[in-house]
Amino acid sequence: MKGKTKENYEKEWLSYLNEWVRRSKKAERKDEAFYAETYRKQKDAFAEQERKSDRYRDPEEDARKIEEYVNEEGISTEERARRIAFREMHGKIAGKGKRLVFDEATSKQRFEQQQKKRTELFSKMPQEILEKVADLRVLALGYASAEVKDMLKGYCAALKRETEKIRRETERETEAAERGLTKKIGVNDLEGCVITGIEETEEGIYLKGERGGLFVKEGEIVEGKEKEIYEYDEDADGAYSRILCAELHRIRDRFELHLFVSNCDEYDREDLWYLTVSGSDILEFD
Repeated sequence: MKGKTKENYEKEWLSYLNEWVRRSKKAERKDEAFYAETYRKQKDAFAEQERKSDRYRDPEEDARKIEEYVNEEGISTEERARRIAFREMHGKIAGKGKRLVFDEATSKQRFEQQQKKRTELFSKMPQEILEKVADLRVLALGYASAEVKDMLKGYCAALKRETEKIRRETERETEAAERGLTKKIGVNDLEGCVITGIEETEEGIYLKGERGGLFVKEGEIVEGKEKEIYEYDEDADGAYSRILCAELHRIRDRFELHLFVSNCDEYDREDLWYLTVSGSDILEFD
């Protein structure tokens, strides 16, 4: 990666810290009781939010409710037709898929991992800010003293200017490189996509996604060949390999696709790595 590096990705996250953190007098000094109570409340809220998420909905129950909605008595013909159209659009998928069962222990581990990642990320702030933080664990829960909050305002604003400049420049270079491909593939839109597999053939490399993927003609894996692509099941509460950042560069008669990837397991334990693939052309496939 040249622009959208791990360092820049972390700075982008840190640039929003001031918007997320709230002022609290309790954060002015280390207070184990305040930390423990806040941690417990947020862990419980995290579990409740996960429990209510779409991933744990019962598809058969969804289908039943849609049928009740369509067949409600006393509605007009026009309203009935509208609800039937709704069923056609949404009902087809309501009864499909595997129901996931919420697991309290797994949710607890995910929350713990979230807090660990936040604490590790926040520890990379400048020392002059860290010296004023009474308890980094409390900051990771979203609370800061008035003094720290004021320091974050200028720090985050500067980070936003820096990271947005890098993103704009990198995306412009990517768009310029894409104009040399047989057809535009939308590299700047790859962020968030899941990689389900990589297949190397004599003709090139297939980067497979949930639906289709990219074919790198006369491809070569320049970086990340030793890394594993996590097995992904969209109907399971499990692991994935997701693209966090993507950029494209043209180097003479070759194209280099740079991907910053997150390998994340079912407990949100994360391994960040770079995947760089070089080829004479890059094409989409279904």
